[in-house]
Formats: sequence, structure tokens, C-alpha cells
Amino acid sequence: MGVEQAASDAQIIKTLEGGATALEKLNKEIGGIEKVEKIMDRVREGMEESEEVGKVIAELGSSRVDEEEVEEEFDELLKAEEEEQQKKREMENLKREEEAARQKAAQEKSMIEAKMPQVVPSKEKQTDLADELNNVSLEPKSREPLEIEQSMPA
Repeated sequence: MGVEQAASDAQIIKTLEGGATALEKLNKEIGGIEKVEKIMDRVREGMEESEEVGKVIAELGSSRVDEEEVEEEFDELLKAEEEEQQKKREMENLKREEEAARQKAAQEKSMIEAKMPQVVPSKEKQTDLADELNNVSLEPKSREPLEIEQSMPA
């Protein structure tokens, strides 16, 4: 009977040890007492805020809303929305008109350019002109003073 008791006690110790290990793991996952307290504080704050919101809603429900005032405000909002839509349409029309004017100007320019003859000197003329420019000297041909004729009023 003593052996059975000892075996039973050993089994109980092993079970308690397994339970203790499981509890330690769970406590680590929970994060300890501080984390639980922080979570509980957040829950309390959330509940308090919810109660405050409920009180505000209850106060609003008890006050009477002037329907005419609400309708006037709604009409003003609708009018403002319509004006905004009208402005958008006007801006789109202006953009379309500007684009059409740009396209027309581009077409006119291309038509004018097509009608104008292209004046591009030939390579020979360009070479001759470059040679002439290279031969030009800024020095007078002779060292004699230049005579400048001036017309005198009579």
C-alpha cells in the first residue's frame, strides 16, 4: 500500500509540474500582470467614453430640431453644389475652346508654312559665303588716310 501511495504521489507531482509549466507558458503569452492591468484600463476608458457618447446622444434626442432650419441648410448645400457643378462645366468648356483655338492656330501655321517657299542656300553657296567671310579683313587695304566726303549744306 505504501508503494501504491508513493507511485500515486509521483504521478500527482508529475501532473502538477506539467500544470505549472503550462501556467508559466500561458502567463508569458498574456504578458504578466502589468499588461493585464493596462488592458483593463483601456477597457474601462472605452466603456466610460461609450457612456459619455450615449449621454450626448440622449441629450440631442431630447432637444427639438427646427425642421425649417434643417431644410434651409439643406437647400443652401444643394445650391452650393449646383454652383460648383456649373463652374466645373464652364471650366471644361473654356478648356475645350482653348484647345480648339490652339489646334486652329497650329493648322493655320502649317498651311502658311506649306505655302511659303523654303529658302535654303545650296551647299555650294554656303561654302562660297564661308570662304568670302574668311577672306574679309578688318584692316584697310592701304595705309593712306581715308577721305570722307561730307556734304555741306549750301
